[in-house]
Amino acid sequence: MDLVADARAAIASALGEALDSLYLYGSVARGCARAGFSDLDLTVVLVRCL
Repeated sequence: MDLVADARAAIASALGEALDSLYLYGSVARGCARAGFSDLDLTVVLVRCL
């Protein structure tokens, strides 16, 4: 699996039904990320507080 799929699976597993949505943005989403320089920009939206 790639980094985005791994992150999505780990977040979904950790948060379960509290997870409403997960948004990917930045260089990874645009397809111009550079290994060793770019980070993974995610926004997590929850259904309820944990």
